[in-house]
Amino acid sequence: LAVTMHEDVPAVAVHPVALRQALLSLLSVAVHQARGHLVEVSVRSRPWDVEIRLRGPGFPGGSAGVSGDNATSLNMARRLTEICRGRLAVSTERDCFEATLTLPALERLPVLVIEDNADTLQLLQRYVSGTRYRVIGTQDPGQAVDLAKRFSPQVIVLDVMMPDVDGWEVL
Repeated sequence: LAVTMHEDVPAVAVHPVALRQALLSLLSVAVHQARGHLVEVSVRSRPWDVEIRLRGPGFPGGSAGVSGDNATSLNMARRLTEICRGRLAVSTERDCFEATLTLPALERLPVLVIEDNADTLQLLQRYVSGTRYRVIGTQDPGQAVDLAKRFSPQVIVLDVMMPDVDGWEVL
């Protein structure tokens, strides 16, 4: 087993037990198929996700060669990944088995919140704590455009009823 970490990898927004079981299911297929050969595992950060790739020797019959416990393990890994809002792509060729597990990274999707009420802003930050969202908040509508340019948010939450300028003007 050879493991490569490509760079600083963030934590994933996935229940640790589900992640462990999905990885064990994939590794059991890869190691069983390897029969003494090398299985490579690489982990890399993507803009909003973490990608885990397993690669090893292929199945003699390609995808038709995956059966029994191996098929059950792959199905288990696929279901767990979907429950965790991730993706699993599996390629079972004659000369190479490859599984790519893509999972949401913890606090990586930027969400810009423009809200004049500090308590509401703090509440929104608390709600998304431990999820894949990262709140960039401001009480100053004048900062909205600069923050949007700087962080390229995927979501913007905008209070439309603010004292000096309303949200429609900011929009």
